[in-house]
Order: sequence, then C-alpha cells, then structure tokens
Amino acid sequence: MKRIILLLTVFAIAKVVSAQNPVVSAYNQYTNQVPDKAKQYIDEAIKDEKYAGQAKTWFYRGNIYLQVSNVAHLTDGLVKGMTANQIKQRLGEPLSMRNYRKLPDGAKWLYNFDLVLYLSHDSLDHYDYPDEALYRSLDDGHALETAYNSYQKALEIDPDIKSIQLSPMSPMFGIQAVASNYYNFGIIAYEHKKFKEAQYNLEQALKTYKAINKNDPELTYYTGVACIAADDTVSALKYYNEAVQLGYKEKYLYTNLVNIYLAEDKINEAKKAIKKGREIYPEDKDMLITEANIYLKTGESKEAEKILLKALEKDPSNSQLYYVVGANYFNITIDSTATKEEKQHAFEEAEKAYKNVIELDAGNYNANFDLGALYYNKAVEINTYVKNLPIDAEDEYNKGIKEAKEYWLKAQPYLEKAHELNPDKRNPLVYLRRIYMATNNTAKYKEVSEMLKKM
Repeated sequence: MKRIILLLTVFAIAKVVSAQNPVVSAYNQYTNQVPDKAKQYIDEAIKDEKYAGQAKTWFYRGNIYLQVSNVAHLTDGLVKGMTANQIKQRLGEPLSMRNYRKLPDGAKWLYNFDLVLYLSHDSLDHYDYPDEALYRSLDDGHALETAYNSYQKALEIDPDIKSIQLSPMSPMFGIQAVASNYYNFGIIAYEHKKFKEAQYNLEQALKTYKAINKNDPELTYYTGVACIAADDTVSALKYYNEAVQLGYKEKYLYTNLVNIYLAEDKINEAKKAIKKGREIYPEDKDMLITEANIYLKTGESKEAEKILLKALEKDPSNSQLYYVVGANYFNITIDSTATKEEKQHAFEEAEKAYKNVIELDAGNYNANFDLGALYYNKAVEINTYVKNLPIDAEDEYNKGIKEAKEYWLKAQPYLEKAHELNPDKRNPLVYLRRIYMATNNTAKYKEVSEMLKKM
C-alpha cells in the first residue's frame, strides 16, 4: 500500500515538474497549434540558464517563431476575386472542401488555425480568420529573424539535432523555411507595389540562403528587379551582376543591366553586358533593340541602323520598333557631321518609319510629335536657306518659300494630333504657333498664343 502511494506520489511530482518545464509546455502548445502560448513559454525558457544551454530549446524556439510568422501572415495576399488555383499556390491544398449554399456555386475551404475561405464560382469571396488580430500582434516584424537566429544557436550547440516529429525537422530545414518565407513576403509585397518592403524581404531571403551556402540565381535576379522598383540602382546593379556570375539566363537581366549602365553613361559596361546577353540570345528582338539603344546613346547611328533593320525583319508589325528606327534616322537629320545626302536619306527613312508607327498605333504621341517635328525642321531649314539667298535669286526664293510652306502644312496635322493626345505638353503648341504664323493663320495663332500664356 505504501509502495503504491509512493509511486502515485512520484508520478504526481513528475507531472508537476513537467508542467513547470517551459520547454515542454512550449513544445506542447506548438504541436497543438497555439502559437501565442507557445511563444510565451519559449520566451520564458531562454531566460532560464537551465534551458538556455540546450539545443532543443533553441530549435523549438526557431520552429515556434516560424509558426508565429506563418500565422501572422497567413492571409497576406488574399484578395476578393482570387482564383482557386491562386489560393492553392498561396496556401496549398485545404484540409477540407465543402459545398456552401449561401453563395452561388459556393465552396467552403478549411485551413489550419481555423482559417476558413468562402469561394463563389471558384474565386475567393471572403474569408474568416477568428484570431487574425491576435496572431498579427505576435509578430513585431522580427519573427523570421528571431527564428533564424534561434536555429543558428541550436546548430552551434548541437549540429546534429533533429526531430522527425516536427516540421521543420531540423534547424537546417528551418533556415530554408525562413528564407522561403522571406521570398514569399517579398513577392507579395512587390505584387502590391510595396517596393521597399519587397526589396527588404528578398534581400533577407538571399542572406539567409547564403548562410547555408545555397545560391539561388532566380532569387538574386528578382532581388535586383525589386531594387530597381524601389529606386535603388546601386543595389540592383550588385544583384544583377551576381545573377550573371551565377549563370542566370533570363534575357531581361541583360537588358536591365544595359539600361542601368546607359543611365549612368557607362557605355563600355553596357556593351560588355549586351555582348554576354547576345551570346545567349543572339537573335532575340529585345536584345537587338537594347543593343541599338547603346549605339543611339553614343551617336553611332549607322551601327544602330544595321541592328534595327535586323530587328524589324523579325517583327515587322512592332510599332515600338518602328519608332526606334524613326528616332535613329531623325537623329541623323540633325547630325552636323552627316552629309547632305545622308541627311536626305535619313529624312525619308524617318518619315517612312514614323508613318508606319502611326498606321499601327494612331494614338502614339511620340510618333505624331516627331513626324511633325521632322517636317517642321525641314521647313525651318528651307526657310533659313532662302532667307540668305542673293537678292536677285527671286525665282529660287519663291520656290523655296512655297516648299517651306508645304512642309509647314505637312507638320501641322501631326502636331495638332500630338497636342490632342497630350494637352499638357508645351512643345507641340510652340511649334504650331510658328506654323500658324508662317501660314498666316491668324485666328489659330492667337488661340495657341493664349494657351501658351496659361501653361
């Protein structure tokens, strides 16, 4: 009898001790999916020297803080109208799926932590997440960082620690999960145009992967993309070059690199970048256009012309490409080093290219304005020439004045269209005022002059 009592007493004592062990309590709450309680117990445990030296304390802490991050952000990115497939990409397969009669073609999807999604016609109508406010309050913005540091501490104490009953089952898997979460948060932030937040999360994902000697070329590239969106070109350049070194083959990596270098007038670097890109995509239209932009930047019009014509062969219905061709020839028409014959050829080719743009895209402001400006410049050129003729060259003078007027009138409808497309731009009105004066259109001249005064 006494022995039985003793055993019962020992059992009772053991139960009390177990209940007072914050690590065990944290583990139990974690596995029972009660993250607020689990966090409370594990935070208590690491303050106690008795538990702070144990690898499992830090391993559990990593998992618990990872869980805190997950539940705090479980509904991030969920918006009305999301398709069923988009939901599954974000949350995975639901624990259960049922019909829901209160919505047309309704469905009720259940996930962990009592998250319930209500769908209508295979798209999200609304969701119910009872403890959302509580769970969001658990993450002070550093839950993933705390999880990462905890996993690292666990590995310092015991590099081989793991538990097949847990998920993640080891600190190394936990660190990968942390990186994956940062990656997901970055993508969601980017989709919602929160570019600084996207940059931060993607950079954290990169650092976390690098800490376990894992390189991710795609993540490196997208981190650069986020940096560009966040107006941090210095960081973007760093990540783009890292992606190149890692062998990432996305063509926009190279076109983006070139655009950064061109903006900074680093022509040699731009040429090196496009050379690498063309080696991978030798016949790609976007690569050809990007290379042409380098030559347009440097004024190497003949080189640009060769590449642009090659690009047009590949995509003869591309209005943007025709515009770039037109812009290249336009630059030759105002190049003081070009011969008279070269300028005339460029004028004809620019005219042809701009008309092709307008035929494909009548609402293109730049093409309308540039074609008008092309004719306008021709009229000014002729007008300037005849004004300097000898006084006895009357026939040539009259012929020139007539020809200039023809170009004024050719320019007019395109510049008027440009003004119609973008009324806030001054240049079309400035050119039109000169045209109306040259063609004796007094009413229009006064009208435009008044408009310019108000701008």
